[in-house]
Amino acid sequence: MSDDQIAERINEMGYATCRPRQIAPCHYKVNDGMGTILRVLIVVNHLTPSTSHAQIFDVDSTVQVSAFVPASSRAPEKLVPYTAAEMTSGIVVHDVDYDILRGGFSTHSMSDGMVVSVKAAMGQIDKTKFVTPHGEPVYIVNPFPVTKIQRGDGRAVRV
Repeated sequence: MSDDQIAERINEMGYATCRPRQIAPCHYKVNDGMGTILRVLIVVNHLTPSTSHAQIFDVDSTVQVSAFVPASSRAPEKLVPYTAAEMTSGIVVHDVDYDILRGGFSTHSMSDGMVVSVKAAMGQIDKTKFVTPHGEPVYIVNPFPVTKIQRGDGRAVRV
């Protein structure tokens, strides 16, 4: 089955699927003394018409976060298996300060003719005692999407 056929089936289920036009991740420098840069990308999966109002849409999205750390700061030997439930008890620095390096809107064309633009606005970053298998520190991040939706004629839509 082709991508277009799959999208058509999903659209028939009442969703508005999307195709990326421009992908623009946001980058943040974490001020924890390690030189870490976080790359945060919010990907729009689909729109669903709201059950409460015909002109309002719910945006389903996924957040992707990558941490980039200088090679001299990586410590793969510190890897200890952990579970998601242990993450909050493993926080060593709450609310790490950060600088915005670059932030921009990713743009998606929707199957219903709308255009959705979204970018990450960072709330809080917590550093944990855990590391990835490659030795990068594990952070708990709280980004939230800033979303703009326009109809094909350029008029804004409420989300």
